[in-house]
Amino acid sequence: MAQLVGSTRANVYETIVAEEQPGASLRHAGVVVIEGGGRTPADIAALLVHGARRLLCVPPAGPLPRRMIIRCPDDALQAEAMGLVASLVRNIHAEATFVSVVRKQALPGERALALRHLLDTRAEVRASHGLDLRTELLEGEVTTQLQARMASAEPTLLILGIGGDRREIETLLEREAGWLFASGLRSPLLLAYSGRR
Repeated sequence: MAQLVGSTRANVYETIVAEEQPGASLRHAGVVVIEGGGRTPADIAALLVHGARRLLCVPPAGPLPRRMIIRCPDDALQAEAMGLVASLVRNIHAEATFVSVVRKQALPGERALALRHLLDTRAEVRASHGLDLRTELLEGEVTTQLQARMASAEPTLLILGIGGDRREIETLLEREAGWLFASGLRSPLLLAYSGRR
């Protein structure tokens, strides 16, 4: 994990005390790194709205990720996440896959739109960052699909591009990554926060 932290050129914050207004110390931080064990979506949401624009939650021990799964529930939030992904891929040499999830009952037009979006994202990332990003269209529940991808034998980093206020962040984390928090964040989680919408 030290190499993962080093690859983000991160500022490591061991302890953040809410009474000391953490936003003042986090607002200009690059990537804030915290130990993930015992954290809740509410804890993470608080750090993000107080200035941690890029937040890496790492387990106390674990191998360097060989794969990255990237999800941006809101298309408008992709740019920041993709810049961060490009930097990480160059430093830790992990395979990056951008995923989009459609419901099983999605109409053919919805699937086609989601696929077009994936292809456009891939082309944009290649043009902007020189990164050949894999894309994958998944069908079903977001949580189930992300869990299945994270259950790989290879160590995997989940990257979420998110935005919104504290309540929206907390709701999104509970909905899409609640299972990860329930496990004590045994896999690393990287959040790229684009601020309030």
